[in-house]
Amino acid sequence: MPKIRHLAFRCKDPREIGEFLHEAFGLEILYVNEPTGTCVVSYGETNITLNSEQFEFEWHFGLEMPLEEVAGRRSLLEKMGQPTSAVTDGRPVEEYSTTPEGHRIDMGPFWPTLPGQHRRNREIPPLDEATVERLKNLPKIRHIAFCCKDTHGTADFLAEAFDLDVLYHTGPSVVVMSDGNINITILPESFTEHDPVLWHFGLEMPVEQIEELKPKLEEMGVEMKHGVADGRPVEEFIHTPEGHRIDLAAYWPTRHGQPRRIA
Repeated sequence: MPKIRHLAFRCKDPREIGEFLHEAFGLEILYVNEPTGTCVVSYGETNITLNSEQFEFEWHFGLEMPLEEVAGRRSLLEKMGQPTSAVTDGRPVEEYSTTPEGHRIDMGPFWPTLPGQHRRNREIPPLDEATVERLKNLPKIRHIAFCCKDTHGTADFLAEAFDLDVLYHTGPSVVVMSDGNINITILPESFTEHDPVLWHFGLEMPVEQIEELKPKLEEMGVEMKHGVADGRPVEEFIHTPEGHRIDLAAYWPTRHGQPRRIA
């Protein structure tokens, strides 16, 4: 199964949001692409690309897979009526497609996630023990959520096109999927009545670490809000200075048989 190794979203000031994620959560700033202002950060597993407002898509995610698999999925996507587009400007993405509702999904054999890696350059010297230990202890993306008109249709598309697993359904319209590592929650548009955002992501960290973050975030002018206490995994959530939502939780279900939430 392909793995999510890339999350990208638009910002007014990508460098400022990169510095926010570094200060708040310790995420590593890998590089800034000066011509476009794109800032790339990571915690060692997933590449988080902060695009400028000129980028066409508000947000998207990317799947890592061998080039041979990209070619196979290209054929499948064409048969499904969602042809791919090639990218040839040096970015890691090889091709991308969209869901029937227009959510972009990138495909590529490699995404830079470690200090020293840059765009398509994966060769770096071995990391020192201190860096390895620091990355290991950083919060990890374990949740991506987005709103759809047809949640079940989008889930069926992702399952057929990319083999993502449906873990469970919540109520009549929420579908929870996974690549085995990251929880992908497909929400109805009514979610915006709770929080007016069309997509967000979630970080996994111990509850104690979430509590320790509160005074630091307050000093940064960021309010930590309680998640909805209806059995969802999210404990707290915040917004970046530009309004991007980030959920915080000690646990996200990513595999079959796992409970929605643990006490």
